[in-house]
Amino acid sequence: MTSRSAKKDSRRAGGSEDDWQNSKMTWPQPQDGAYKSDLSSKHSGDELRQQTTLRVQKLAALRQHADSLEPAIQSKARRQADEQKSSADLEMQLNCKIEEMQRRIEALETENEELKTKIRTQDAKYLELWEESEVIWESIEHVTGKVVKVKGMIDDL
Repeated sequence: MTSRSAKKDSRRAGGSEDDWQNSKMTWPQPQDGAYKSDLSSKHSGDELRQQTTLRVQKLAALRQHADSLEPAIQSKARRQADEQKSSADLEMQLNCKIEEMQRRIEALETENEELKTKIRTQDAKYLELWEESEVIWESIEHVTGKVVKVKGMIDDL
């Protein structure tokens, strides 16, 4: 910005030429020794270079250490993922086994009910046959009694 345009801008903003002159950039002045040159500081340039070199070396060592840890971290993450997958696979297998066992139980319960029905039917048939056999035995006893009676009559003759 030229001084002429700066003056115009200053006037437009409601200021005067003196305001513009007073607002020029100036470097801050040292107050109570706050700004000292690097040469007067307690470290020389060589010391600063050494410190910087040491810091760079430490940073490089930290990066190298972090890089060396990366495969272990990735390996652990893969192991955990594999364990989770394995756990999920086992859970899925267990759920499949549980479902299979439930189907088997239901099939066995159905078969059990069918067998109970067959047993009841067999029991009913058995009772019916038992009753028939009693009638037959009674008939046999009756016939045997008559045969004995007839034999006795024959013997008497």
